[in-house]
Amino acid sequence: NVVLKACVCLISLMPPSILISVVRKSTLHPNCRTLVSLWTCAQILMNCNMLTYCFYFIFIEFEVYPKEQFDPTIRIFFIENAIRFWSICSCFELGISLERGVS
Repeated sequence: NVVLKACVCLISLMPPSILISVVRKSTLHPNCRTLVSLWTCAQILMNCNMLTYCFYFIFIEFEVYPKEQFDPTIRIFFIENAIRFWSICSCFELGISLERGVS
């Protein structure tokens, strides 16, 4: 259900927003602070991409449930962006783990 997915995306924007404000005020090592901040920004971008995807189909195409996953080419754009942001988040998670393991 696209409406439920949109609500979940809206709610899931809150924890990264709180995390980024906490990280900015904390006394973390500068490298760790930068990695966590960038990871959080990538999470927010990924959620915004999915939220835009949901709103596009609810308000522009007037479809609550898409008939085909890849038929309009705009869907491929949103799906590719979600995969890009997920990959970026995974790289930042690996970087955070390696940075904490080395130091």
